[in-house]
Parts: sequence; C-alpha cells; structure tokens
Amino acid sequence: MRAAQELGADWVEPRAAEAPASGWADLVVTLDEASRAALPALPATVRHTHWPVRSETDVRDRVAGMLGGMRMLARLPQDA
Repeated sequence: MRAAQELGADWVEPRAAEAPASGWADLVVTLDEASRAALPALPATVRHTHWPVRSETDVRDRVAGMLGGMRMLARLPQDA
C-alpha cells in the first residue's frame, strides 16, 4: 500500500484486503498469499489481479505502470 500512496495518492485509494467487499473498488490488487486468501467475495463489477511480491522495487514498478496506464486512459476523449 505504501508504494500506491507515495506514487499515486491522486489516483488510487489503497485499503486493506477486507475493505473491497462493499463494492467501492474497480480493481483490487493483492501482493501476497495472505492478502489473496483473506480477500472476500467481490462484486461482479470489481476486477481482481494478484501480483506476487518479488521485491519492493518490483511492487513500485508495477504500481507506477498501473498509474501510468490510468493517467494515459484519462487523457482519451470520453467517447473513445
């Protein structure tokens, strides 16, 4: 969560694995097996992906890539 908070506080809202059950999230990313196992059932509108942690650098690179993609999509015209 720390990498997401540091790199993308304006784009993401990092929360614990238990929180997404309310349906507020569009995407849930788990980084370790414990988080993955603790993840509750998600609404059909919520996508889940699992990124096994290899290193802190790996996590930061993945978060930075995800944020870059979100920022790029935000620049597209709304009707595209």
